[in-house]
Amino acid sequence: MGCADELLTPCGFTSVTPADPGRRGSQVTLRRPHARCLVAALAEHGVIADMRAPDLLPVGVHALHTSHRDPLTAASRPRALTRDPACDPAPPTAGPVPRGEPPLPAPGAGASVS
Repeated sequence: MGCADELLTPCGFTSVTPADPGRRGSQVTLRRPHARCLVAALAEHGVIADMRAPDLLPVGVHALHTSHRDPLTAASRPRALTRDPACDPAPPTAGPVPRGEPPLPAPGAGASVS
């Protein structure tokens, strides 16, 4: 939680996870506008991330799989992307559907089940 608070709060992230360790598990969930676009930008930089609509970024921390450096890296990568003017995590106002998200079929279109 300390890495997220110190590194990401100035970049528009807020924590929705209780600060009290006795009230939280091994997951920290952060809120950031345009989280879906940020996750796509992270993927382009080799970071596999998760998000929950509309704007939540869960980060799981498990002692068997996580080093002390991993939480710092997990906070540093999104911070760098949100500070880089070349990376705008805001969604486009118009244009094609982003890669990885196929358009929904029109109502009534699609395979029928017999």
